[in-house]
Amino acid sequence: MLKIMYALITYDDLVHSHGISGLSKKSYDHHAILKVHFVSETDKGIVFSALVDENKSLHFKSLSRPLFNVSYRIIRSRKPPKRPVSTSLKSMKKYHRKLNNLTMTEKNWKQFLDPKDCILSQCYY
Repeated sequence: MLKIMYALITYDDLVHSHGISGLSKKSYDHHAILKVHFVSETDKGIVFSALVDENKSLHFKSLSRPLFNVSYRIIRSRKPPKRPVSTSLKSMKKYHRKLNNLTMTEKNWKQFLDPKDCILSQCYY
């Protein structure tokens, strides 16, 4: 099951893991980190979000550096959109695009991220 992880990594640990992109294809707390997204820079380090999955089948190497303020968010399927009143081509395309993005995948996971200020208010300062 895909989840979103929010965490903070210190600047020293960031150098040793070769930047934010060095965190992908690693494992942390039995979760495989598939993709990473920069959120913000703080006094303590870098706040990032990551798409994670269970590491049982992937067998990624464990992350050697600690992460702080780690929280996971499970994404449930969204409610389907209301059918448009007008049947114009533009409104029907928009409706079908929304229908295809109801569940989180590796391709569309960033649209399910919390707003930046909401992430930072979870005690990253």
